[in-house]
Amino acid sequence: MHLQIFVTESFKVTDNAILKELSPFDAFENYCKNIEPVYEAMEKSTAQSLLKFHGGRIGSDLDEINREQIDSFGSLMNYISDRIDEVKDLAPGIDAAVSTYTKEMQNSFNEALAQSTAELRKHIEDEFNYSGVQTYRDHMKVGSKQLNNIKPPNVIEKIWEIYKELDGYRDNNFLIEQFLGVSKNPIYNREMYLHEKVTSAYNELNVIGYYPDSKMKNDRRFTAAMSDAGHAAIASFSHYLFSRDAAFIHKTRAVYEYLHVKTQVIEVIINDV
Repeated sequence: MHLQIFVTESFKVTDNAILKELSPFDAFENYCKNIEPVYEAMEKSTAQSLLKFHGGRIGSDLDEINREQIDSFGSLMNYISDRIDEVKDLAPGIDAAVSTYTKEMQNSFNEALAQSTAELRKHIEDEFNYSGVQTYRDHMKVGSKQLNNIKPPNVIEKIWEIYKELDGYRDNNFLIEQFLGVSKNPIYNREMYLHEKVTSAYNELNVIGYYPDSKMKNDRRFTAAMSDAGHAAIASFSHYLFSRDAAFIHKTRAVYEYLHVKTQVIEVIINDV
């Protein structure tokens, strides 16, 4: 069976999923046929900022990462423009409109990067060796040893009881929804869907150090951790989730409990024969 988030014809993500019978080999082949290198390059480049936040990209400053992202976004805009050439005879004037649109998008993207970088630099002393996660944990003075000793039920509520009195949260009247990143989405101006909340809350637990994934500054480990968050999100549409990864199980159970996800998380134990 193949499970995927339902996306509308106008490419809007929904809070529904599609379940269909499909060979995993066919599903993978369909994916390979439909993914464009320009999309993969864009996805990889945008993830570099988050990788940097987790302590990766040692030796790279923010400007270097920005250049990579600007180049990838430019390639995406060029790809869109090239596709318009195939249909411009069917819709007179569309090429000029798209040309204007892609230029505006590129300028907006460049400006957003510049603003975010300027804000980050207010809090970073050494860009080349920066780890936002480590800086955050050092400032909060709360570690995995303390967090991992928290037992169910209400794991996330108990974690929030610790953080809400700390510097940075207490003085800014933070709510638990803001702490987890599950409050109303400021970009789309709507409430987040359940599977989106799972992703956000799962990643936040990784950041603070609740049964965190190790070595996330490494490309492969970072990608694996992001995939785990995706697995937890997509499994929120299922009855059961099976895993033998203890850290993944602890984080997912905590998130599901807080968000009232009905999926049962089952730990798979493999005995040596």
